[in-house]
Amino acid sequence: MKRLTVVIVLLGLATSFACAGGNRETEISVTGGIKDQIVYVSDQEPKSMDPIYTEGYATLVLSLFYDPLLKVDQSGEFQGVLADSFNVSADGRTITLNLRQGIRFHDGTDFNAEAVKWNLDRARAEEKSQYVGDLESITGVTVVDEYTVDIDLSMPDSTLLDQLIQPVGYMVSPTAAVEYGDDFQLRAVGTGPYLFEEWSGGNRVVGVRNEDYWRSDASGERLPYSNTAIVRFITEPSIAMIELQSGNVDIIRSSLIADFNAADANPDIQIIDSGLGTYQYCGLNNLIEPFNNEKLRQAVNAAIDRETIARVISEKYGQVTPNFVSPLSWVFDPDLEDPYSYDPDLARSLLAQAGYPDGFDTSISIIRRDPDVEVGQLMQAQLAEVGINAEVQILERQAYIDAVVANRTYEIAAMRVFTSGNRGVFLVERHFGATEGPMNFARFTDQEVFDLIAEAKATKERQEAFKLYAQAQQLVLDHAYWNFLFLRPTYILATDNLVEYDYTSVNGGELSLGDVKILAD
Repeated sequence: MKRLTVVIVLLGLATSFACAGGNRETEISVTGGIKDQIVYVSDQEPKSMDPIYTEGYATLVLSLFYDPLLKVDQSGEFQGVLADSFNVSADGRTITLNLRQGIRFHDGTDFNAEAVKWNLDRARAEEKSQYVGDLESITGVTVVDEYTVDIDLSMPDSTLLDQLIQPVGYMVSPTAAVEYGDDFQLRAVGTGPYLFEEWSGGNRVVGVRNEDYWRSDASGERLPYSNTAIVRFITEPSIAMIELQSGNVDIIRSSLIADFNAADANPDIQIIDSGLGTYQYCGLNNLIEPFNNEKLRQAVNAAIDRETIARVISEKYGQVTPNFVSPLSWVFDPDLEDPYSYDPDLARSLLAQAGYPDGFDTSISIIRRDPDVEVGQLMQAQLAEVGINAEVQILERQAYIDAVVANRTYEIAAMRVFTSGNRGVFLVERHFGATEGPMNFARFTDQEVFDLIAEAKATKERQEAFKLYAQAQQLVLDHAYWNFLFLRPTYILATDNLVEYDYTSVNGGELSLGDVKILAD
């Protein structure tokens, strides 16, 4: 099999991916050597076509119809998209966006400063907006002139630019949103490469080429390349892989080892390291016995052989990292050290220091899904080796949500989270920022950590903010508030005829379908 190794730089850190070459036939019609229709599979369907009501995982679909204000380039620097450029004031309390001119929304209305103000004000005010808390540092949005906007802040906010590459930064037509009201969630009117044609719930979303799209590629060719883009929603991974192998779809995203191995053996499929992944970890409930005892938390961490679990679950593809922050994130610190990494003798010593020389009983709450159940069973066996008797409680999804998310009645809660280069700050703040933080399932109450996170967020210079975020992450490891396990990578698997693509800003490795070029056979 012919393979090409390509090295890219994403968010300031080097990574590599492999592309497998080959040929296959397709029956889809073509125009000028480029496939007329591209088909991508997603296992997650958006809650809404309105960006403020959905989260980062929906950017694959949203990028068909919308453009963000900003993006992150491959060197990790913020670049303008709808905003041609931006400036942060010397005191860090005003961000000025200089907007591109001559752009129209799909309904023919102008994109301008008034539209940006309307979008940001709406995202801050709407009760069900997913981004009210993320934009809380904004005190006001001012229209300076037709194509200039000032965003005024209550304090410097090192994360606000990150927010503007999230769905909240995808600009919708104010005219269309007002006209359609609640029904706007069922359609999409933006400035993006495709015009909204259809959303068949549970099945697919269809976009048709925006002939007036404002962007071109590096050679001057007007984007998008294809006339139709379809995102199919397939939740069963094995079916998605079959569809790719049969030529019915062009691109899928997978985290299954079987798919990786099948693609590696198939000359007609290329494997692209997306920088995305799913992180397996556990919340240790710090507010109740036994894990209000720090020594017992540390003992659990020292008893877990993360490398073995990663190898069993993900073969050669799993990666052990300090926590769930992607190595592609600007808040990832490779120098973080876990003082309680796998060491059975240390685990036994910590148990004795805690007053439990013969071990103790606990429980692990797990959703009935793969590979979480197997992860829990491996943990159970490893904990038993040092005298910790862990009952694995396998729960249906709703029972797990009731116990873990709603009522917090658990000792150890096995969980997983989607991670990528651009979700690093988001994950750190929501897990480590406050006792009642939306993702603080460890329920720890360390004000020193909370203060470091708050100070980092309010720091204008990223390098200084990085140091503060790193200190907070190290304290979390020192006190063993959580049990971090390993990263299961997600790869993009695509026809070998995929020759050009770019990434959306939010997820780092999610392809932007407006930039996808697939050659016809």
